[in-house]
Amino acid sequence: MQKPAIAIASIAALIGTPAVAADLAVKALPPPAASWTGCYVDAGVGYGMWNQTHNSETFPALIAVTPGITTGGEGWLGRFGGGCDYQFAIPKLGNFVVGAFGDYDFANLNGIYQEPINGLIGSEQETGAWVVGGRIGYLVSPTLLTYVDGGFTQARFSPISLFGPAVPPVPTPFSLGANTYSGWFLGSGIEYALNMAWLPIHGLFLRTEYRYARYGSADLPVMPPVGAAENMRTNVQTVTTSLVWRFNWNDPLNTVGASSQTFAADLPLKAPRLPPAVTWTGCYIGAGVGYGMWTQNHFSQTDPGFVQILSSTIDSGEGWLGRTGGGCDYQFALPKSGNFVVGVLGDYDFTSLSGTFQENLNGLLGTERESGAWAVGARVGYLIDPDLLTYVDGGYTQARFQPIGLSFDVVPPRGTIFSAAANTYQGWFVGGGAEYALTMDWVRIRGLFWRTEYRYAGYIPADVPFLPLPLTRTAEKMRNDAQTATTSLIRRFNWPGGPGR
Repeated sequence: MQKPAIAIASIAALIGTPAVAADLAVKALPPPAASWTGCYVDAGVGYGMWNQTHNSETFPALIAVTPGITTGGEGWLGRFGGGCDYQFAIPKLGNFVVGAFGDYDFANLNGIYQEPINGLIGSEQETGAWVVGGRIGYLVSPTLLTYVDGGFTQARFSPISLFGPAVPPVPTPFSLGANTYSGWFLGSGIEYALNMAWLPIHGLFLRTEYRYARYGSADLPVMPPVGAAENMRTNVQTVTTSLVWRFNWNDPLNTVGASSQTFAADLPLKAPRLPPAVTWTGCYIGAGVGYGMWTQNHFSQTDPGFVQILSSTIDSGEGWLGRTGGGCDYQFALPKSGNFVVGVLGDYDFTSLSGTFQENLNGLLGTERESGAWAVGARVGYLIDPDLLTYVDGGYTQARFQPIGLSFDVVPPRGTIFSAAANTYQGWFVGGGAEYALTMDWVRIRGLFWRTEYRYAGYIPADVPFLPLPLTRTAEKMRNDAQTATTSLIRRFNWPGGPGR
């Protein structure tokens, strides 16, 4: 987008210096070609959740004595790493990038573990993780890469000191040791060259990536030995934003470090025709798919009265979702700052995020599922170029959780004894994402965009009674958080310009 302006400036300079113009080469030199081939380092920050399914078993025979229950945790992380890429072209399809990489996460993802038989609880933390793997991506434009990646990973979890679940918790001599889990990961992301002229560093990129890791099971004996162990199976979901520095990036837009000779040799005979103006002002609809995870901090209390009688524990669930929605945007410019977009939005998620709930007074166990969520809110974004918007959003949200049938946590589970009522939780959400106009020649539908978004929701605590109430006289104080990562197609009604613009 900046090359026509630079060429016009070069023409003005040449008019004032005819000797230089006379020395122009007869044959124009080609502009530098963009290439992602090369190596890089990166560093960034993010947020993650883990979901851990576990059951009690005999030791050393490892015979399961309880069904699996899910607990979880969440928190911040920092990431650093590096890798190397190779760009190649496939005729009629376009340019692709393959590469290998490795990185390490300094993690602080905290949760609460609950032992199924006696209801003992303890703090559990993921303290770090590392990966090695490969990725393959498609160049939507010379400076925008969308990719998928995968490979091998290990995560380190802290030791767990176990307490009785009274208020306050009662220390016990029992614990579970620290463990390093091995497994695999899959991820997806976008990476964009920050070719703005005001950047003093050449070769900077912005990367946003979602990653899902699944680890193999491990049998952790209860210490000191009591003939029991816990079988642990852990999944982790993270979203990160990183700065990437490429050692040998060749700038295709000539915005950094280009020579006057290149521009002079590439001069047109007349001033170039500027591309058609674009505006993000207008309305849209969209639909997509994604994956999500929730954690639920809860404790038992009296009903009525709502007096806490046991310590808090955390359950968790995960699964797929489909999203549909729409909104309207307005584009405006700030002098010397660039173009911005503000808008309002609304959407609905058809979800199937399933986990288990364990009532920690009597050890009752049941399946819990988030079945749907909706959100209304606003967003504000910055146009990195006319076709690429990065944004943050936030607003109000509600999520529906289905009723929970409760039975004793034995193998096999017995029939439903009590239940926890269904509930609609109210809260807030914050998120961030990127949206890109699909203006390639092979896209024949005008106004199509591709959006990826991460969203975090926190819900107001609710008092959920156990049913039938006259028999139980107890309720659970529930506090839920959820995070989702989605990818969607957006259709804008009045986007100017057509395919291949």
